[in-house]
Amino acid sequence: MLRIWLIPWDGNNRLCPDGVVERLAGQPLEEVLSAHAGPAARLARSIARRHGLEETVLPADVSSVEKGPGDVALLAALEARARSGGGCRTVCAAAEPEECRRAVCRILGIPDDRRDAVRQDPGAVNLLVFDGARGWILETVNDTEHLRRRPGPRRPGESRGAQS
Repeated sequence: MLRIWLIPWDGNNRLCPDGVVERLAGQPLEEVLSAHAGPAARLARSIARRHGLEETVLPADVSSVEKGPGDVALLAALEARARSGGGCRTVCAAAEPEECRRAVCRILGIPDDRRDAVRQDPGAVNLLVFDGARGWILETVNDTEHLRRRPGPRRPGESRGAQS
């Protein structure tokens, strides 16, 4: 079984990747995957450093944003990793939001012409599980709670929960 923390990241927002890095800090990551270049690769390097790992760069044909409808190269690469890895592993993959959207839609069976119905916010967390007997399972989709938390130390009487 392979647990994949799939993180959409385009670097075009004002959010600092620290929230994403901290969100994954307690996860037992064994590998951090990324696109060959760009903002997602930079985020992957930050996550890998936090875990004392080196980032693994996916081939350019897997992580290219120049894809047509129905292209699920990222999902296929992750599935191949799951089938060859053996045992239970936990990895993180940082990718462009559109790549993450394609993967989530494919798992949910959403056709390409309805893909815009699935939201993938930069810095959100998706937890995908690949089980060789059951296939892909989505545990978490577009979780952004860690991005809404207030930074800084807690003061007496102050909650660290999300702001509305």
